[in-house]
Amino acid sequence: VIALFHSNRPSFLRLQAQALQRFMLDDYTLVVIDDAPDESLSRDLESVALEFGALHFKAPDYIDHSDPSVAVGKVVTWAVHSILIPNHPSSTLLLLEGDLFPVAEFSPLGFMEGYDVAGTHQHRVNEATGFMLRYVWVGFLLLKLPSLPNKEVLNMELAEIGGVGGDTASAMHRFFYQSPSVKTRRVLHTSHVHGDNHNLYVLPPAASSRYNQAFRVEIYERSFLHYGSASNWKVGSNFEYFNSHIDFLPEKTRFVEWFVASCMNG
Repeated sequence: VIALFHSNRPSFLRLQAQALQRFMLDDYTLVVIDDAPDESLSRDLESVALEFGALHFKAPDYIDHSDPSVAVGKVVTWAVHSILIPNHPSSTLLLLEGDLFPVAEFSPLGFMEGYDVAGTHQHRVNEATGFMLRYVWVGFLLLKLPSLPNKEVLNMELAEIGGVGGDTASAMHRFFYQSPSVKTRRVLHTSHVHGDNHNLYVLPPAASSRYNQAFRVEIYERSFLHYGSASNWKVGSNFEYFNSHIDFLPEKTRFVEWFVASCMNG
């Protein structure tokens, strides 16, 4: 089961669904979790979801969206416990942010062979005590439900534990603490592709010639391209454009759409 989380860009949902059809090596059920801020965007997302045979679910409207990290954590936790676990208890789940696109062949089932959880590891340290808060990023996360203990503890919200806080999904620390037998695979992550990070080499030559280093895209497992911040949460001084449909970075959008389409076309 592949769950896609969308709020403001129906065109990204269409591109993501097309790329999944092209590159996923396993059969899958597609689920779209819709957290759009208004009915017009929600109808557009539902229309694209139905176009690709996806199941469409609207997130509850009582979730506070004043802080993006809080909102994302609550929406993902709601989806996992209210939609995904009850309806697909024997499945492996792949949770994907709405701006994370497959660009090469990938088998979620093969990737999870011998593992229960896979994600990008995160940690925060209490300098005074040495306590380490550890969790996995929620934007690219795989969960093998049949072998997973303590599913009721799965929580992708923010948490402060041991005197140190983290961002979205930091509450997953409690799950890992209570589930020491869980086998976790670290997802390979090339963060913020930029000359300062000495990682421009990850881009193919055709992309390098078009790339603006201000884009700071990311690569996961050499198979997924992450636009980054497509929900506009970084725009403005107080998250006032969070989940807005406005494209503040059209040049970056054109690059990512070109990159993904080029990969799909070989």
